Amino acid sequence: MNRLLVADDDIVFQKLVTRLFSGTGWEVAAVADGAAALAEARRVTPDAIILDLNMPGVGGRETLLAIRRRAAMNRVPVIIVSGLDSAEEKAADLGLGADDYVTKPFDPAELLARVESAVKRTRRNINSNPLTGLPGAPAIEEAAARRIKAGVAFAFAYIDIDNFKAYNDRYGYFNGDNVIKTVAALLEDLAAGEFAGHIGGDDFVLVSTPGMAVRVAEELTRRFDALAPGFYNLEDRERGCITTRDRQGNEHDFPLVSLSIAVVTNERREISHYARLADLSSEIKSYLKGLPGRKGSAWLKDRRGDAAKEA
Repeated sequence: MNRLLVADDDIVFQKLVTRLFSGTGWEVAAVADGAAALAEARRVTPDAIILDLNMPGVGGRETLLAIRRRAAMNRVPVIIVSGLDSAEEKAADLGLGADDYVTKPFDPAELLARVESAVKRTRRNINSNPLTGLPGAPAIEEAAARRIKAGVAFAFAYIDIDNFKAYNDRYGYFNGDNVIKTVAALLEDLAAGEFAGHIGGDDFVLVSTPGMAVRVAEELTRRFDALAPGFYNLEDRERGCITTRDRQGNEHDFPLVSLSIAVVTNERREISHYARLADLSSEIKSYLKGLPGRKGSAWLKDRRGDAAKEA
């Protein structure tokens, strides 16, 4: 359950907001001044704060600055509510660290939407990968869990960059990061409207419909293979490989970077938890990486099924 802290000396406003948010599953704590707001926020960190500017004692702006100075509350979204409607006032408060600004009198549906949007945005930013900006592991697991719970047909595509460590060792972290960002950009472009995530390192995930996952896998492998030679100097491009040491310190030739994409769906099997998706995609990825004589990227959709579901 999300927790909302409301700081406003208007009792009518407190009751209205409490009724509005409680009706959508929020736990609401209401206080009448800034000092009480800070004390309540220290007691239990809220998921969002609605803050009035004109309160007795410790005012709204002082409270906002105090919130932003505390590490534990620095990322908590704060929505200012005020009867002041000037652009200068709004700009000043946003500059102090407010996430949004709602003018009184307000539309209840708009206030609810703005608060929930701010919470989602904050969680997305906290969980996102700093290199690519894509949602990280917690958000990936949540996206998959939502589809499992809904009982809808979906696909989980695990995307891994082959020979990435060898490339990183030879060309350095800056160029390695460029390869990772290229995959992220391609994935975002091809999977617009679907969930694309970055587990970390050279591992990505797409959660989508089964049909979309297949289309993305086909096009992503094609586009990446067309770009891959450009990550290398002319000599390595012409050789089609680089020579560097493996994890055991032995010198080997490594092919150009490519992608292995394992697509798992619940079309022919029951999937009841995220760990099952991870296990199945790992099996397929290992199979793809072990294909003899393979050149370039490859993808595979798991067509195996559970006897119970196919009966």
